[in-house]
Amino acid sequence: MKELIRKYCWNLRADPFYPEIGPDSAPLSLDAYERDLNPKLDSRVLSLFFDVYEWKDSVLIGDISPKDGLQRFPDAHTLRADAPLMVIASGAGQTGLDSLANLVVFKAEQAWGREALQCRVQLGGRDALQNLPVTATRLIHTVKYVVKDNDMANEMKECLNDALQLPLGDSDTSYRNIFETFGTILQPLKRKVFIWIYGGGDPDSWGRIYQCVRDCADCVIVTTPFGAAARTCYQALSTSSANANVCWVRAKPLDRVKTHEFVKARLKDVRLGAASPGVPLLPFTADAIDALFERGSAALSGGAPAELEFPIGWIRQTLHRVIVDRIEELQNANPGADTATLAAMPANAIAINAAMVKRARDKLNGGTS
Repeated sequence: MKELIRKYCWNLRADPFYPEIGPDSAPLSLDAYERDLNPKLDSRVLSLFFDVYEWKDSVLIGDISPKDGLQRFPDAHTLRADAPLMVIASGAGQTGLDSLANLVVFKAEQAWGREALQCRVQLGGRDALQNLPVTATRLIHTVKYVVKDNDMANEMKECLNDALQLPLGDSDTSYRNIFETFGTILQPLKRKVFIWIYGGGDPDSWGRIYQCVRDCADCVIVTTPFGAAARTCYQALSTSSANANVCWVRAKPLDRVKTHEFVKARLKDVRLGAASPGVPLLPFTADAIDALFERGSAALSGGAPAELEFPIGWIRQTLHRVIVDRIEELQNANPGADTATLAAMPANAIAINAAMVKRARDKLNGGTS
Protein backbone atom coordinates (compact mmCIF):
# COMPACT_ATOMS: atom_id res chain seq x y z
CA MET A 1 0.00 0.00 0.00
CA LYS A 2 2.97 2.33 0.45
CA GLU A 3 3.18 2.92 -3.32
CA LEU A 4 -0.49 3.90 -3.39
CA ILE A 5 -0.06 6.35 -0.50
CA ARG A 6 2.93 7.97 -2.17
CA LYS A 7 1.16 8.22 -5.50
CA TYR A 8 -2.40 9.18 -4.57
CA CYS A 9 -1.84 11.07 -1.31
CA TRP A 10 1.44 12.81 -2.02
CA ASN A 11 1.68 12.74 -5.82
CA LEU A 12 5.12 11.07 -5.72
CA ARG A 13 6.39 8.21 -7.86
CA ALA A 14 8.97 7.10 -5.28
CA ASP A 15 10.57 7.92 -1.96
CA PRO A 16 12.39 11.20 -2.67
CA PHE A 17 15.47 10.26 -0.62
CA TYR A 18 15.79 6.56 -1.48
CA PRO A 19 13.93 6.24 -4.79
CA GLU A 20 13.67 2.57 -5.67
CA ILE A 21 12.45 3.39 -9.18
CA GLY A 22 13.75 5.86 -11.73
CA PRO A 23 11.89 8.41 -13.86
CA ASP A 24 11.48 5.71 -16.51
CA SER A 25 9.56 3.57 -13.96
CA ALA A 26 12.29 0.90 -14.04
CA PRO A 27 13.91 -0.19 -10.75
CA LEU A 28 17.10 1.58 -9.73
CA SER A 29 20.10 -0.47 -8.71
CA LEU A 30 20.03 -0.54 -4.90
CA ASP A 31 23.83 -0.55 -4.73
CA ALA A 32 23.87 2.70 -6.71
CA TYR A 33 22.06 4.77 -4.08
CA GLU A 34 21.59 2.90 -0.79
CA ARG A 35 24.74 4.29 0.86
CA ASP A 36 26.86 6.53 -1.36
CA LEU A 37 25.73 7.45 -4.87
CA ASN A 38 27.46 5.57 -7.68
CA PRO A 39 26.45 6.46 -11.25
CA LYS A 40 28.79 3.80 -12.60
CA LEU A 41 26.29 1.23 -11.33
CA ASP A 42 23.23 3.15 -12.55
CA SER A 43 23.58 6.48 -14.34
CA ARG A 44 20.03 7.50 -13.38
CA VAL A 45 21.22 8.31 -9.85
CA LEU A 46 22.83 11.45 -11.29
CA SER A 47 19.55 13.19 -10.49
CA LEU A 48 20.09 12.42 -6.79
CA PHE A 49 23.29 14.46 -6.58
CA PHE A 50 23.00 17.79 -4.77
CA ASP A 51 25.86 20.26 -4.83
CA VAL A 52 27.14 20.42 -1.26
CA TYR A 53 30.71 21.13 -2.39
CA GLU A 54 32.95 24.17 -2.37
CA TRP A 55 34.91 24.42 -5.62
CA LYS A 56 37.04 27.55 -5.21
CA ASP A 57 40.28 25.55 -5.18
CA SER A 58 39.19 23.27 -7.99
CA VAL A 59 39.77 24.77 -11.41
CA LEU A 60 39.71 21.49 -13.31
CA ILE A 61 36.52 19.93 -11.96
CA GLY A 62 33.37 21.40 -10.50
CA ASP A 63 29.69 22.32 -10.43
CA ILE A 64 27.18 19.50 -10.24
CA SER A 65 24.28 19.11 -12.62
CA PRO A 66 21.50 16.52 -12.14
CA LYS A 67 21.79 15.77 -15.85
CA ASP A 68 25.53 15.69 -16.51
CA GLY A 69 27.08 15.12 -13.09
CA LEU A 70 30.23 17.24 -13.09
CA GLN A 71 29.78 20.13 -15.51
CA ARG A 72 33.48 20.99 -15.55
CA PHE A 73 35.96 18.19 -16.14
CA PRO A 74 39.24 17.99 -18.06
CA ASP A 75 39.76 15.85 -21.09
CA ALA A 76 43.09 14.17 -21.73
CA HIS A 77 44.30 17.19 -23.72
CA THR A 78 43.61 19.87 -21.10
CA LEU A 79 45.53 18.30 -18.21
CA ARG A 80 48.85 20.04 -17.75
CA ALA A 81 52.04 18.25 -18.76
CA ASP A 82 52.45 14.54 -18.20
CA ALA A 83 50.83 14.27 -14.78
CA PRO A 84 47.68 12.60 -13.49
CA LEU A 85 44.64 14.38 -12.15
CA MET A 86 44.55 14.58 -8.35
CA VAL A 87 41.32 15.26 -6.47
CA ILE A 88 41.61 15.88 -2.74
CA ALA A 89 38.17 15.89 -1.11
CA SER A 90 37.73 16.76 2.56
CA GLY A 91 34.70 16.77 4.80
CA ALA A 92 33.05 15.22 7.81
CA GLY A 93 31.23 11.89 7.73
CA GLN A 94 28.07 11.65 5.59
CA THR A 95 28.91 14.82 3.64
CA GLY A 96 29.19 13.09 0.26
CA LEU A 97 32.91 12.33 -0.12
CA ASP A 98 32.47 8.79 -1.47
CA SER A 99 29.69 9.95 -3.80
CA LEU A 100 32.00 12.63 -5.19
CA ALA A 101 34.80 10.09 -5.74
CA ASN A 102 32.37 7.81 -7.58
CA LEU A 103 31.24 10.75 -9.69
CA VAL A 104 34.83 11.63 -10.62
CA VAL A 105 35.43 8.06 -11.83
CA PHE A 106 32.15 8.03 -13.77
CA LYS A 107 32.86 11.38 -15.44
CA ALA A 108 36.43 10.39 -16.26
CA GLU A 109 35.23 7.28 -18.07
CA GLN A 110 32.95 9.48 -20.16
CA ALA A 111 35.54 12.19 -20.83
CA TRP A 112 38.53 9.91 -21.38
CA GLY A 113 36.74 7.14 -23.24
CA ARG A 114 38.14 4.19 -21.29
CA GLU A 115 36.96 2.01 -18.42
CA ALA A 116 38.48 2.72 -15.02
CA LEU A 117 40.61 0.31 -13.02
CA GLN A 118 39.97 1.39 -9.44
CA CYS A 119 42.50 0.62 -6.73
CA ARG A 120 41.18 1.52 -3.27
CA VAL A 121 43.91 2.05 -0.68
CA GLN A 122 43.69 2.28 3.11
CA LEU A 123 46.99 3.71 4.30
CA GLY A 124 48.55 3.08 7.68
CA GLY A 125 50.46 5.74 9.60
CA ARG A 126 52.25 8.83 8.39
CA ASP A 127 55.40 7.18 7.05
CA ALA A 128 55.41 7.66 3.29
CA LEU A 129 58.02 4.92 2.84
CA GLN A 130 55.56 2.48 4.41
CA ASN A 131 52.59 3.83 2.49
CA LEU A 132 54.28 3.53 -0.91
CA PRO A 133 54.67 -0.28 -0.72
CA VAL A 134 51.10 -0.51 0.63
CA THR A 135 49.90 1.33 -2.49
CA ALA A 136 51.96 -0.86 -4.80
CA THR A 137 50.70 -4.03 -3.13
CA ARG A 138 47.07 -2.90 -3.28
CA LEU A 139 47.44 -2.28 -7.02
CA ILE A 140 48.85 -5.78 -7.47
CA HIS A 141 45.92 -7.21 -5.48
CA THR A 142 43.45 -5.23 -7.59
CA VAL A 143 44.87 -6.77 -10.74
CA LYS A 144 44.86 -10.25 -9.19
CA TYR A 145 41.44 -10.26 -7.53
CA VAL A 146 39.40 -7.69 -9.50
CA VAL A 147 40.85 -8.05 -13.00
CA LYS A 148 41.61 -11.70 -12.20
CA ASP A 149 44.82 -11.72 -14.21
CA ASN A 150 47.25 -13.78 -12.15
CA ASP A 151 50.04 -13.61 -14.74
CA MET A 152 49.97 -9.82 -14.83
CA ALA A 153 49.78 -9.59 -11.03
CA ASN A 154 52.72 -11.97 -10.64
CA GLU A 155 54.76 -9.91 -13.09
CA MET A 156 54.04 -6.77 -11.05
CA LYS A 157 54.91 -8.55 -7.79
CA GLU A 158 58.22 -9.76 -9.24
CA CYS A 159 59.01 -6.20 -10.37
CA LEU A 160 58.33 -4.87 -6.86
CA ASN A 161 60.37 -7.54 -5.12
CA ASP A 162 63.32 -7.16 -7.48
CA ALA A 163 63.41 -3.39 -7.05
CA LEU A 164 63.33 -3.58 -3.28
CA GLN A 165 66.49 -5.72 -3.30
CA LEU A 166 68.51 -2.96 -4.98
CA PRO A 167 70.44 -0.26 -3.07
CA LEU A 168 68.03 2.52 -2.12
CA GLY A 169 65.24 0.25 -3.33
CA ASP A 170 62.78 1.87 -0.94
CA SER A 171 63.46 5.44 -2.10
CA ASP A 172 60.96 7.66 -3.92
CA THR A 173 63.01 7.35 -7.10
CA SER A 174 62.85 3.58 -6.87
CA TYR A 175 59.09 3.62 -6.39
CA ARG A 176 58.63 5.98 -9.32
CA ASN A 177 60.51 3.44 -11.45
CA ILE A 178 58.41 0.60 -10.01
CA PHE A 179 55.14 2.32 -10.85
CA GLU A 180 56.42 3.27 -14.29
CA THR A 181 57.02 -0.43 -14.92
CA PHE A 182 53.57 -1.20 -13.52
CA GLY A 183 52.14 1.21 -16.10
CA THR A 184 53.90 -0.68 -18.90
CA ILE A 185 52.64 -4.03 -17.58
CA LEU A 186 49.07 -2.70 -17.35
CA GLN A 187 48.96 -1.23 -20.87
CA PRO A 188 47.29 -4.30 -22.46
CA LEU A 189 44.24 -3.74 -20.24
CA LYS A 190 43.57 -0.41 -22.01
CA ARG A 191 42.03 0.95 -18.81
CA LYS A 192 42.56 4.19 -16.90
CA VAL A 193 44.14 3.57 -13.50
CA PHE A 194 42.61 5.29 -10.46
CA ILE A 195 44.30 5.25 -7.05
CA TRP A 196 41.67 6.10 -4.42
CA ILE A 197 43.14 6.72 -0.95
CA TYR A 198 40.09 6.53 1.28
CA GLY A 199 41.75 6.46 4.69
CA GLY A 200 44.99 7.09 6.55
CA GLY A 201 48.17 8.81 5.51
CA ASP A 202 49.06 12.48 5.73
CA PRO A 203 49.85 15.35 3.32
CA ASP A 204 53.42 14.15 2.75
CA SER A 205 52.33 10.57 2.00
CA TRP A 206 49.56 11.67 -0.38
CA GLY A 207 51.88 14.02 -2.25
CA ARG A 208 54.69 11.50 -2.56
CA ILE A 209 52.31 8.79 -3.74
CA TYR A 210 50.97 11.19 -6.37
CA GLN A 211 54.47 11.97 -7.63
CA CYS A 212 55.54 8.32 -7.66
CA VAL A 213 52.50 6.91 -9.52
CA ARG A 214 52.41 9.61 -12.19
CA ASP A 215 53.65 7.26 -14.95
CA CYS A 216 51.14 4.56 -13.99
CA ALA A 217 47.96 6.20 -12.70
CA ASP A 218 45.65 8.58 -14.54
CA CYS A 219 43.95 9.89 -11.42
CA VAL A 220 44.65 9.94 -7.68
CA ILE A 221 41.71 10.59 -5.34
CA VAL A 222 42.11 11.32 -1.64
CA THR A 223 39.05 11.45 0.62
CA THR A 224 39.76 12.60 4.16
CA PRO A 225 37.92 14.10 7.15
CA PHE A 226 40.93 16.32 7.87
CA GLY A 227 40.49 19.64 6.12
CA ALA A 228 43.76 21.14 7.34
CA ALA A 229 45.74 18.16 6.02
CA ALA A 230 43.92 18.39 2.68
CA ARG A 231 44.77 22.10 2.44
CA THR A 232 48.44 21.44 3.23
CA CYS A 233 48.72 18.78 0.52
CA TYR A 234 46.91 20.93 -2.03
CA GLN A 235 49.07 23.98 -1.35
CA ALA A 236 52.30 21.99 -1.42
CA LEU A 237 51.53 20.39 -4.78
CA SER A 238 49.92 23.38 -6.46
CA THR A 239 52.73 25.78 -5.55
CA SER A 240 55.80 23.54 -5.86
CA SER A 241 55.00 21.62 -9.02
CA ALA A 242 54.06 23.37 -12.26
CA ASN A 243 52.72 20.14 -13.71
CA ALA A 244 50.52 19.05 -10.79
CA ASN A 245 46.88 18.83 -11.88
CA VAL A 246 45.57 19.07 -8.34
CA CYS A 247 42.14 20.09 -7.05
CA TRP A 248 40.84 20.51 -3.51
CA VAL A 249 37.10 20.13 -2.96
CA ARG A 250 35.39 20.69 0.39
CA ALA A 251 32.15 18.89 1.21
CA LYS A 252 30.01 21.15 3.37
CA PRO A 253 27.16 20.37 5.79
CA LEU A 254 23.76 21.90 5.05
CA ASP A 255 22.22 24.79 6.95
CA ARG A 256 18.48 25.46 7.09
CA VAL A 257 18.33 27.28 3.75
CA LYS A 258 20.35 24.66 1.85
CA THR A 259 18.28 21.89 3.43
CA HIS A 260 15.09 23.46 2.07
CA GLU A 261 16.74 23.63 -1.36
CA PHE A 262 17.75 19.98 -1.10
CA VAL A 263 14.24 18.84 -0.11
CA LYS A 264 12.64 20.88 -2.92
CA ALA A 265 15.06 19.35 -5.43
CA ARG A 266 14.36 15.82 -4.26
CA LEU A 267 10.57 16.31 -4.29
CA LYS A 268 10.70 17.87 -7.75
CA ASP A 269 12.62 14.87 -9.06
CA VAL A 270 9.96 12.36 -7.98
CA ARG A 271 6.84 14.53 -8.24
CA LEU A 272 4.04 13.34 -10.52
CA GLY A 273 2.77 16.56 -12.04
CA ALA A 274 2.73 19.96 -10.33
CA ALA A 275 3.11 20.53 -6.59
CA SER A 276 0.03 21.39 -4.55
CA PRO A 277 -0.30 25.20 -4.26
CA GLY A 278 -1.35 24.93 -0.62
CA VAL A 279 1.42 22.55 0.45
CA PRO A 280 4.33 22.97 -2.02
CA LEU A 281 6.58 20.64 0.02
CA LEU A 282 3.92 17.91 0.34
CA PRO A 283 4.22 15.54 2.14
CA PHE A 284 6.01 18.00 4.45
CA THR A 285 4.31 20.99 6.03
CA ALA A 286 6.04 24.37 5.90
CA ASP A 287 7.50 24.00 9.39
CA ALA A 288 8.46 20.32 9.17
CA ILE A 289 11.92 20.86 7.67
CA ASP A 290 12.67 23.63 10.17
CA ALA A 291 12.09 21.10 12.95
CA LEU A 292 15.39 19.48 12.05
CA PHE A 293 17.09 22.66 13.23
CA GLU A 294 15.17 23.14 16.45
CA ARG A 295 17.67 23.70 19.22
CA GLY A 296 18.04 21.40 22.15
CA SER A 297 19.01 22.32 25.70
CA ALA A 298 22.74 22.48 24.90
CA ALA A 299 22.15 24.98 22.10
CA LEU A 300 19.83 27.11 24.20
CA SER A 301 22.43 27.32 26.95
CA GLY A 302 25.12 28.46 24.52
CA GLY A 303 26.69 25.07 23.87
CA ALA A 304 26.15 25.01 20.10
CA PRO A 305 27.06 27.25 17.14
CA ALA A 306 24.76 30.10 16.14
CA GLU A 307 23.73 28.36 12.92
CA LEU A 308 23.11 24.62 13.06
CA GLU A 309 24.36 22.51 10.15
CA PHE A 310 24.00 18.81 9.37
CA PRO A 311 25.61 16.48 6.83
CA ILE A 312 23.46 15.68 3.83
CA GLY A 313 23.60 11.95 4.58
CA TRP A 314 22.06 12.48 8.01
CA ILE A 315 19.33 14.73 6.58
CA ARG A 316 18.57 12.20 3.87
CA GLN A 317 18.40 9.34 6.37
CA THR A 318 16.22 11.28 8.82
CA LEU A 319 13.66 12.44 6.27
CA HIS A 320 13.47 8.96 4.78
CA ARG A 321 12.78 7.61 8.26
CA VAL A 322 9.92 10.04 8.84
CA ILE A 323 8.38 9.16 5.47
CA VAL A 324 8.49 5.44 6.32
CA ASP A 325 6.92 6.12 9.73
CA ARG A 326 4.19 8.33 8.25
CA ILE A 327 3.27 5.76 5.60
CA GLU A 328 2.94 3.12 8.31
CA GLU A 329 0.64 5.43 10.30
CA LEU A 330 -1.55 6.10 7.26
CA GLN A 331 -1.72 2.39 6.45
CA ASN A 332 -2.86 1.57 9.96
CA ALA A 333 -5.43 4.40 10.00
CA ASN A 334 -6.86 3.57 6.56
CA PRO A 335 -6.77 -0.22 6.07
CA GLY A 336 -8.02 -1.30 2.66
CA ALA A 337 -8.54 2.28 1.39
CA ASP A 338 -8.92 2.43 -2.39
CA THR A 339 -7.19 4.92 -4.67
CA ALA A 340 -10.18 7.26 -4.83
CA THR A 341 -10.33 7.47 -1.04
CA LEU A 342 -6.61 8.14 -0.78
CA ALA A 343 -6.70 10.82 -3.48
CA ALA A 344 -9.59 12.61 -1.75
CA MET A 345 -7.91 12.89 1.66
CA PRO A 346 -7.19 16.51 2.69
CA ALA A 347 -3.59 17.66 2.94
CA ASN A 348 -3.70 18.19 6.70
CA ALA A 349 -4.71 14.55 7.17
CA ILE A 350 -1.80 13.12 5.17
CA ALA A 351 1.04 15.60 5.67
CA ILE A 352 4.21 15.21 7.73
CA ASN A 353 4.39 17.92 10.37
CA ALA A 354 7.12 19.25 12.65
CA ALA A 355 6.27 16.94 15.54
CA MET A 356 6.64 13.87 13.30
CA VAL A 357 10.03 15.05 12.04
CA LYS A 358 11.27 15.65 15.59
CA ARG A 359 10.06 12.22 16.64
CA ALA A 360 11.94 10.54 13.77
CA ARG A 361 15.02 12.67 14.45
CA ASP A 362 15.06 11.69 18.11
CA LYS A 363 14.49 8.04 17.24
CA LEU A 364 17.49 8.01 14.90
CA ASN A 365 19.69 9.91 17.32
CA GLY A 366 18.75 7.42 20.00
CA GLY A 367 19.53 4.47 17.73
CA THR A 368 15.98 3.16 17.65
CA SER A 369 14.91 1.44 14.45
